[in-house]
Amino acid sequence: MAVLGIGYGIWHKPLSQPQIERKPPIYSIISGTVLGVIVSPLSQYQTELWEVVQELDYDYDILYDLWKCEDSELRHDGVFGDSGLAYGGFQWHDKSWYYYNQKFGLKLNRLLFEDQAQLTIMVLKEPDGWRNWYNCLKGR
Repeated sequence: MAVLGIGYGIWHKPLSQPQIERKPPIYSIISGTVLGVIVSPLSQYQTELWEVVQELDYDYDILYDLWKCEDSELRHDGVFGDSGLAYGGFQWHDKSWYYYNQKFGLKLNRLLFEDQAQLTIMVLKEPDGWRNWYNCLKGR
């Protein structure tokens, strides 16, 4: 503010400031950064999901919606469901995890979100594979 003396009093006149256009932070789901700074684990998982979807040529929205249905907080680590029998963002049970790893000749790690996303896509590409997540994918 500029201060102008007038007589015995003081009058404050606000300075005009140029309007600065505010834009949201630049975020790239591919790189997982905001202006070069690594962002939250949530974005890390979204990035991993995006990369796996691109690599395996699958619909990101379907996989994202499944993840959100199975894990409403969009986490992965420490997410247990079905009375502790299922784990992770896509809620894999031990028996199913080992069955599909053997079927596809893989040795994926159920603790890794990216590996869960990969196996989930491979199963979803199977005829009726979506039935493994019936409650989340019915009507899709």
